[in-house]
Amino acid sequence: MKKNYLKKRVMSLLLALVMMLCVTLSAGATEAPSSTPEGEIELGENDFIVPEAAAAYIAEFFVEDMAGSGNTKWNSETKAVNTVVMYDETGLAPSAYAVELTEGYVVVSAYADVPSLILEWADDGEPVYSEAPLEADEDIIYTSPLDYYVTDGETVETFQGEEVDAEEIPTPLQDCRSEENVNPDLRENIAEEKAAWLEEHPLAAYAAVNTEPDAYITDVFAYAKLVHDSEGKWECTAWKNDWEQYKYNLRDIDLSGYREACGPIAITNILKMYGKRYSSTPAMTLNRMSGSEVFHSIEGLTRKLGFIDVRYWSNGGGLDTFTAIEYIQAAFKKYGKNDFELSSPKIANAANVQNTLAYSNKLLFLKLSSQEEDLHSYGSHLVVGYAYNTIKNSASRDSKTFLKICDGRYEYGVNSENRFINTYFMINSEYMEVVF
Repeated sequence: MKKNYLKKRVMSLLLALVMMLCVTLSAGATEAPSSTPEGEIELGENDFIVPEAAAAYIAEFFVEDMAGSGNTKWNSETKAVNTVVMYDETGLAPSAYAVELTEGYVVVSAYADVPSLILEWADDGEPVYSEAPLEADEDIIYTSPLDYYVTDGETVETFQGEEVDAEEIPTPLQDCRSEENVNPDLRENIAEEKAAWLEEHPLAAYAAVNTEPDAYITDVFAYAKLVHDSEGKWECTAWKNDWEQYKYNLRDIDLSGYREACGPIAITNILKMYGKRYSSTPAMTLNRMSGSEVFHSIEGLTRKLGFIDVRYWSNGGGLDTFTAIEYIQAAFKKYGKNDFELSSPKIANAANVQNTLAYSNKLLFLKLSSQEEDLHSYGSHLVVGYAYNTIKNSASRDSKTFLKICDGRYEYGVNSENRFINTYFMINSEYMEVVF
């Protein structure tokens, strides 16, 4: 995959979003797009997700426009200093981004198909969540302007401490999503980007989400219902997720000029997750570094250890769970971390995954197989596994276990923060435990 080409596409989408914002500010409502002509690329909700990287730019364009009006305290010195991701009622998918500024804040919608990308703003205030700082394991749920909740993954509360039922939270922001809200020029741009991507990837496995055995899985319940059994109700019977608040998912799109570097990317994600979770000196050093900085700090190990350069791995190089042992050890040693363990390779079945993740100090360095019977969307690939859940069908009593992963991969229109692998289809895959 050509990373600079990919980045051009992201920037193209960003510019189109900014254009949409400017049109909305200056001209008000625009004409709704016409019906989709025959043969035109079909777009779904996932195609209208605003990437986190675009939120700060959108906020700064909004600030610049408002500063020019002379009606706010904002000026040319006002800049974005932090972006906080806020989630929908499930607590899993982004719904909005709070962009904190040197003065005030702007809340940008994570959905491009709503009437306005700007949901809230203040030139001298702070977001609602500033009144009650979050704990390390908590996230913000945002369902509409001024409707904030906090969740630890199990319970949902208002910021006043009142517990609420997540299923009863109103979702006006989600409910007002419609392609008719999208500026026609933005819709055309997104369709062109998607068409170009599909042309480059004729197999287009990524385009299927939750619908086929080898599709990307972003919602285990939707996947189980569509693929395995649509009759009974699927219910969670077991789960373990001690790493969610510490997860880190450096992706191929975040790097430039590297081909098929999934091994070093996975090792980088392990280093960053260790850094976010623990308080040792090596961990604090890693936590201060960006993912790309960590990646570049360990990429030289490929040559030092005798592996082929990561820039050319697609020509036949790469790591597997055996050769990776030396690499992982050298990467941690580089940061002064020697007191950890690597297990021998284990088969990636449901029982082994459940047993490993029963311990909160373990991550999975997983080598996915690309053999014909391994029905997943990744081919031969290295990822980090950090959580699982098991669901059972009330009618058939069928049970499925899913491993949650940081897969290091960008795919157009697929939520990169919420992906799973069905352990039933990892027949020839294996993993090592990284034990802290």
